[in-house]
Amino acid sequence: MGIRVSAGAPVSVVGLPPSARARALISLALIDDAPPIAVVTRSDAEAESLARDLKELARLTSVFDPEKVSVLPALDADPYDGLTAHLGAVCGRVRVLGRLTRGTTRITVIPARALLIPLPPAARLAPFFITVRQNERFRQADDPAWFLAGGYRRMDLVTEQGEFSRRGGILDIFPPILDQPIRIELEADTVVSLRYFNPGDQRSTGRAEAALLSPARETVLGPPEMQNLIAALREEGRGAPARRLIELLQTQGGFPGIEACARIIYPGASGILDY
Repeated sequence: MGIRVSAGAPVSVVGLPPSARARALISLALIDDAPPIAVVTRSDAEAESLARDLKELARLTSVFDPEKVSVLPALDADPYDGLTAHLGAVCGRVRVLGRLTRGTTRITVIPARALLIPLPPAARLAPFFITVRQNERFRQADDPAWFLAGGYRRMDLVTEQGEFSRRGGILDIFPPILDQPIRIELEADTVVSLRYFNPGDQRSTGRAEAALLSPARETVLGPPEMQNLIAALREEGRGAPARRLIELLQTQGGFPGIEACARIIYPGASGILDY
């Protein structure tokens, strides 16, 4: 596309109009063996605008797949004020992290605000992105700890992303990376069938041979992370609010705004560059 850049060479480009900026970024993404690109913007609106420009240019020129452009949303979460991160933002971040983990995105646009909360190490999230296939084993199906650590909420009926239910040999689950929940029929831990279904009327909408599952949130909690967080809450000594958060953590596997505790849960997490 007319821009010559050597891999690994520092580049400084200023004063570009939006269309030229999008063209420059796509040119960088097309360099052979170039790593994924992270673009930090000043605001959420600027991130969305840049992502639109990138996708539109990719469609017009057909030299780049628009599906390889992602936006990592910012989170507004505060556990002490009970401020829960918006479900759309939580799901959007899981989708982007999943794509980064699998190497299916090339350009990630990030509003500066989104960098305030560190990300879990990529190696910690990777085991929660799994593909289940018909006639193959799904070992985690009978492991409640896997669902709890991944942030899933057990319900009678699955209607929202981040929920799952189990009725005998039927497992319903709605991962954030899917547009519809999926119903997995099991014999022991072997997948017999996979069917997407409408969360409103619970009716099947189509069959699948395989489906990609993900954690319900980016904050996955195994025993070490749980211990880190409980110890920090006790040490901080905020009385009744801290005790309430510890109780929710022990009984429900999380609490509203838990994403804001990432620095405590994952000491030394390196953020987006780890991906």
